[in-house]
Amino acid sequence: MLVAVLVLGSCGGDDKASLKLDGSPRIPDAEGVVRRVDFESLELEDGRQFSIDRDLQSFSTYTLEPLALLGRDGQYVQLGLDGKNIRWIASIGAVLRDTKASVFYTGHLLRVDGERLIFRDGTTFLSKVPVEPGLRGAFVIVEIDPEKGKVRSLARS
Repeated sequence: MLVAVLVLGSCGGDDKASLKLDGSPRIPDAEGVVRRVDFESLELEDGRQFSIDRDLQSFSTYTLEPLALLGRDGQYVQLGLDGKNIRWIASIGAVLRDTKASVFYTGHLLRVDGERLIFRDGTTFLSKVPVEPGLRGAFVIVEIDPEKGKVRSLARS
């Protein structure tokens, strides 16, 4: 039994540390709406293209549970990169296209660090929208402009 544990423990992966999905703040290197995705590459609507790391972590930003990579097509996502290689992809949500395209995120706002909103599940957004003091620690709704990758509004849920 010990031999099996040692063998399995030494298999797979490279020396790159995997992302800890424990609610620690995740600062994305890129974000946007997925235009096209397959097992080798991903393209965002703004034309940026990335390759898929063989040890990719694809997960829901809300539950931190694994999600199928190919199901991210048309979704607003955040990406953790190593150069042009995607190491992790966090699914934020679907794009609602009414009079203006929007993506909505809901979560507990832990704190604001400069212009970065930090949420309990580890999700972070850059925002120049003023944050009322009463929103810190509250369950909030964030409206994101998916074309600009910017927070439009922040309000108590």
